[in-house]
Amino acid sequence: SGINITLSARADTDKLAKRAALHYVGQALDVMSLDIRQPLYISLHGGQPVRSNNNDVRRIVDKDEWHKAFDNSRQLNHAFPQLLRALSWYRKGLYTEDPFDKFLALWNSIENVACAYDSSGACNNKGSKCHIWECFKQLWGDCTAWPVIAGQNSWIDENYDVRIGIAHGIAPVNVRRVEEVLKRIDVIEEVAYTFLTSWRSNNVH
Repeated sequence: SGINITLSARADTDKLAKRAALHYVGQALDVMSLDIRQPLYISLHGGQPVRSNNNDVRRIVDKDEWHKAFDNSRQLNHAFPQLLRALSWYRKGLYTEDPFDKFLALWNSIENVACAYDSSGACNNKGSKCHIWECFKQLWGDCTAWPVIAGQNSWIDENYDVRIGIAHGIAPVNVRRVEEVLKRIDVIEEVAYTFLTSWRSNNVH
């Protein structure tokens, strides 16, 4: 149900060395999670999400993929740190079981990239919704041509409102609300994956 990683890290204390190791391995897994589109969980103590023991399908990751993930994570950390942070949110969105956490993590993965790298100049103090809209247009053109959510002009606004409700504790936590969020998970996961891969392909060389 996973792998054991032995990693050497130099630091002043053993606690700092462990945290550094977790940080750099985590960044590599952030990149890999987008590449292979699988939930990847990491722990210093060998702990795993309950569901990881019940996976019937396994993904073989070869040595070249590991090398590529580590190498790309170091390059992104230097040149595109906000994209790497977005990949961290995306990976969390894949492995967390809580629907509210999953929704927020996937939304944050989109929002981080859009707010950091929107180059349109059209969003002076208009907030993240404008940046996301402009980035989607830069990548995919008119809304009618957007992948996954073609023609859904209100998708960004609606999901932004859900994000605000969850993040600020405005939304009531009840069965109906959980069900509403769950209905959005598959679509936002697909949009996040498509957006992040498209943005990286077009802007990271």
